[in-house]
Amino acid sequence: MTTPIPLPEFPNPPVVSPLEAGLEQLSNGLEGWRATLSQRLRLDLPRLPATAGATRRTLDTVFIDALRTLRGWALDITVQSNTQVQGVGEVIAADDTITVSSAIHHVTGTTTITTILVPTQQVGMSAISAPTKDRATPAFTGPIWLWADDGFSVATGGNISAPRTYAAGESANLVFDGSNWSPVGG
Repeated sequence: MTTPIPLPEFPNPPVVSPLEAGLEQLSNGLEGWRATLSQRLRLDLPRLPATAGATRRTLDTVFIDALRTLRGWALDITVQSNTQVQGVGEVIAADDTITVSSAIHHVTGTTTITTILVPTQQVGMSAISAPTKDRATPAFTGPIWLWADDGFSVATGGNISAPRTYAAGESANLVFDGSNWSPVGG
């Protein structure tokens, strides 16, 4: 009789249930989405709840937590999208300081503009779904277009980064970075 060849001993691999493996895969995929959305939209989206030890909690609780977080992400993205100025606003008379309320305004007069104030009330959704939301600190960043009905200039001295002159019929495209307006183009 031959002696059986002894098999090498291997440590027992950890037992992972299909549920745990699936939740881990879902969690990793959603974390990738969160990181990408946070970076592209410049929002600080919260992380999803951890799924480790999910077998100790009910599966319903894990998914309810995840859905609450996803709903929060959706609201953050909606608010970010809807709080940007939109549409054509009222005609603005050129002055040292003007206030914009929309993405597009006609500007009359030839006075040089040195300061552009951003909207403090923006149409859109708030966290409580109010149609408008007053902000103590304006949250606007982005572009506007000012159509020169008579021709005007923008100059430094306020919150405009570079001087430009616009003839009657031209449009001024300016982008606000949160502190200064920069004329686009030459």
